[in-house]
Amino acid sequence: MERVRRLFRRYKRLLIIASMAVLLMESWILLRELERSGPDERTSTGPYFTKQPQPVNVAIPSAITQKSVIPLPTAQADPQQSPETKDTVFVDDNARSDELKELEATIDLDQTQLMDFLNGEKEKPEDSVFGGSLSLSGNNHFDPLLVWSRIYNFSKVCNPRKYKYHNKYKYHKYHNNMENEEGGTHFLHMNRRVRSLSIAYMILHENSLLQAMLKTKKTNNTVSLQSLHRNLQEVVDTFAPVLFPWFPTHEFPSLRSMQLSFINQTNTTNESGIVISAGKQHMNDLLLTITGLRQILNCTLPIEIHYAGPTDLPSNLTQSLDSLPNVKTVNLLTHFPKEMRVIDGWSVKPFSILASRFQKVIFMDADVLFFKNPGPQILNHSAIFKEHGHLFFTDRSMDRGTGAYSDWFHEINPYPSRFANYSLRYPNKKSFHEQESGVVAMDKSRTGVFLSLLYACKMNSLEVRKETYTHMWGDKETFWLSMELLRIPFKFAPSFGGVVGYKDVKGSMVCGSNFHVDEDMKPFWWNGGILIKKGAKPDLTMRFEVAAFDSERDVLKWEKETETVPFCFKPLFPKKEVMELTEAEKRVGLAYVSIWKTVYQK
Repeated sequence: MERVRRLFRRYKRLLIIASMAVLLMESWILLRELERSGPDERTSTGPYFTKQPQPVNVAIPSAITQKSVIPLPTAQADPQQSPETKDTVFVDDNARSDELKELEATIDLDQTQLMDFLNGEKEKPEDSVFGGSLSLSGNNHFDPLLVWSRIYNFSKVCNPRKYKYHNKYKYHKYHNNMENEEGGTHFLHMNRRVRSLSIAYMILHENSLLQAMLKTKKTNNTVSLQSLHRNLQEVVDTFAPVLFPWFPTHEFPSLRSMQLSFINQTNTTNESGIVISAGKQHMNDLLLTITGLRQILNCTLPIEIHYAGPTDLPSNLTQSLDSLPNVKTVNLLTHFPKEMRVIDGWSVKPFSILASRFQKVIFMDADVLFFKNPGPQILNHSAIFKEHGHLFFTDRSMDRGTGAYSDWFHEINPYPSRFANYSLRYPNKKSFHEQESGVVAMDKSRTGVFLSLLYACKMNSLEVRKETYTHMWGDKETFWLSMELLRIPFKFAPSFGGVVGYKDVKGSMVCGSNFHVDEDMKPFWWNGGILIKKGAKPDLTMRFEVAAFDSERDVLKWEKETETVPFCFKPLFPKKEVMELTEAEKRVGLAYVSIWKTVYQK
């Protein structure tokens, strides 16, 4: 009898274990089903692409010429569709409504052309414009009000949150296989949403062309000025908190309130200043840079040092920096508490520019050193900064074969600007590196600059940057790329990245640090600090003898650094591109060396 009871208890335990196993299996299946219904918005992003959509051929989509006038507003989401399935980023094409598919057939060209129209390109010669998409209309009449109605309808139908991959297995375009990766950002669909927001914001606060048309021109659209304003504000209010989740805040309840805070700094002590992002590992370079600005170049601009919390820059170091005249530390955790919990080196740079109290920001890396005072040179003398509200510098032409970065650019930007097609290297497979972001100047009171900065922050955010950094070296390209995608005209300082240092033994190459000229082709600044190369022994400082810039786009001329020799550049046109440093410039370099010895010894 006892034996029977033991067997019964054993079978009972086995039955319990089997039941638990079944429950665990059912729970696992349920979790898989939940994951298939949509990725968690908090998941990290990945560099994966669906097979569709492919880059649109540069021609007018037939749907544009066939489409009848859309009264505004008429778009409504399909009531049979849940918010989780009505968007457009899934590999499964059946998850999208017919109305959304129809609008997507024209949305890229619609947005591109309307942004070029708002830039005033309709009245300019084709060879003088930045974008150039209006010429794609050919003999078809471009009606901006009709185009806006389609953009508005797209904004109504699409789910603003759904610009991520949904299916468990995504097609990896560059490896030609399927990968198990979830939550990846689909840049093309994210662009469409950011563009819708930016267009609405520009028309609402900056550009009155559409409003003027409503007053002076008869159209087939049943649009009133009042309904236009209401629809514009609706798009901004819908997309802003999703795409830029750092808003609203107690200090800035809206994007407009933040931009107005910068506009209101005109003619105040906060109108212009220098911003440097730095951590504890940058202290020696940082002290050299600040001391050089003050003592060598007589720069009096206020300086902000931005960092991401006490683990990035401990309190004893912030107190030391705050004790310096006209220097203030800024803890980015107080501005972006969620975003700054996890940083990725470069990722803080656009957030630093955005968080700064200055209207006009000269951002610089901690190891950037100047030959001349950057304040008046950029803020007063730069023609590019005066015209565009920003100043960008190019990087060295290198790493041409690093991945399919150019293909990615055209996939996320089906209608590149005329400027990008004819002038830039990155879209044309000439260089993996386009911009050197060691120095970036931006006037945040300008609407286009402000919006592109927000988009650059988005690209460097924890949510998106895994995808971003797959196709570029950190933050570098996000400043110009955000402007390109939002059709904000931008421009670089002349020449491509060069070198300052010394000639090699043969005299055919110039070796040293990454160097840049100003708009008068004179030595301006270099990146990498005072050492002969990054990581060199503290007593191996730079040699200040010659500098060279690169005036030719297509030929690769660089030799990468070794353990003992820095990067070296072989100019194609040495008589034009190589310059002997003046005695004044050599004295500036030697003054930095003197300060460095003092800083490092301390």
